[in-house]
Amino acid sequence: MNELIEKAFKKLEENDIVQCISLCLRLARLNNDYLNTAMFLREVSTDRKAFQETLFNETKHLNKEAQKFIFEKTLDKWLAERQMSYKDIGPNEPKINVSSIGELLNDIRIAEESLKDFKTPTRMTPIDTASFEDENQKLRGKTRLYLGELNIVIERIRARCLNFLITLEKQNKEQEDAKKIQLNFFNEVNNFFKERDNSVYIKLLKSLELLNHNDEESHSLLLTEIRRCIKSVADYFYPAKNEKIKCFDGQERLLGDDQYLNRLSEFIYSTSKQKNSRELLIEELENLDRISRKLNDLSSKGVHSNVNFREAKHCLLSFYNFVSNLILLQQEKEN
Repeated sequence: MNELIEKAFKKLEENDIVQCISLCLRLARLNNDYLNTAMFLREVSTDRKAFQETLFNETKHLNKEAQKFIFEKTLDKWLAERQMSYKDIGPNEPKINVSSIGELLNDIRIAEESLKDFKTPTRMTPIDTASFEDENQKLRGKTRLYLGELNIVIERIRARCLNFLITLEKQNKEQEDAKKIQLNFFNEVNNFFKERDNSVYIKLLKSLELLNHNDEESHSLLLTEIRRCIKSVADYFYPAKNEKIKCFDGQERLLGDDQYLNRLSEFIYSTSKQKNSRELLIEELENLDRISRKLNDLSSKGVHSNVNFREAKHCLLSFYNFVSNLILLQQEKEN
């Protein structure tokens, strides 16, 4: 990603606007940035039907309202970018140039070459020469104005490319920083159990391994592994009891091997000193259990296509977030 961004910046500096737009289109697609994808598609499309078909394929998974918004929003912005002032050129000239970037550059080339053709023929009378030269001057003036308007449009496109790349570069940097934080987050939990309980540590590594597999079967197996991890974590923080235990609310309950969620709840209530922290952790536990149960039910019914990478990742991140808070509780208790 960073290499593509740098390459696009370089093409912009080299005044290769066509290649820069192609790279920006590629970057927008890679980032699932549908608005900018549509904008850059408009720049490279010379056929309206082909543009609509391509845009539909890019956004077919979105609902109709989102597709309509993307189409209309980018069309308004694209047309506004191509507004041209023709007050001094003539009332019958178009005020919006709807050409693609390639056509715009070709129009500039033709206009520049036409300026060289405004030569006064020889062997004309002085009066005819003066009249011809006067007309040529008017044509040169109109052509230069037209060239100026075309170059203004090109500069607007160039500015949009630059702003897109700067924003994407900043976003990419922030995402990389977030990934480092997330990696530290994983390491914190993994290292804690690596030193204290190897069985939990092995399960954690297994869940991360399954997450890295890009197939529906692995994502389904990941959900089962997460539930095993939850139970193993409960076994570590609050081992199963063979007799009834008087819980935080004064009620006696069996906190055996199968009651691992109740054991985690009891650990939170018996360890956390702050009410708000306790309530938040209980909510996280209930939410994690709800997510894992729902997704696990889907996968167990043989509809693996309903369990995608995003859902599996969300469940695993929720688990790690919850366990990191349990670790903080345990460390506070030890101190």
